[in-house]
Amino acid sequence: MPYVSLGILKRSQGKFEEAETLFLRALNLYREALGPDDRNIGTIQSGLAGMYLYMERFEDAEWILRNALEFHERVGGHPDDVMKVRMHLGMAIAFGSAMSTSTWASRSCSSTRARYARSALY
Repeated sequence: MPYVSLGILKRSQGKFEEAETLFLRALNLYREALGPDDRNIGTIQSGLAGMYLYMERFEDAEWILRNALEFHERVGGHPDDVMKVRMHLGMAIAFGSAMSTSTWASRSCSSTRARYARSALY
């Protein structure tokens, strides 16, 4: 998982845009090489969403976590993974609700969804 490892490194360096690009590239490669039900896809989605939570991009995190939850439920993910996704989804919803009146949410979320959609989620 070289792109994921590089994404984690970039995220730890605070280079979030580069990390996001690497995580999305990893999602594409895993889907193409191993199919849409490879368990690494859920892990990568969770990592990307975790970065968005850290960045306070709560609506972006919520959207990705909903996809990750659907993925884990579809492929029969490990109960611990499903629990973590649900916990993080709850955090994204709770914190996102507190920020729903800000103009930030509408600006950032639409561009993230466009990038994420291009990564062939649907």
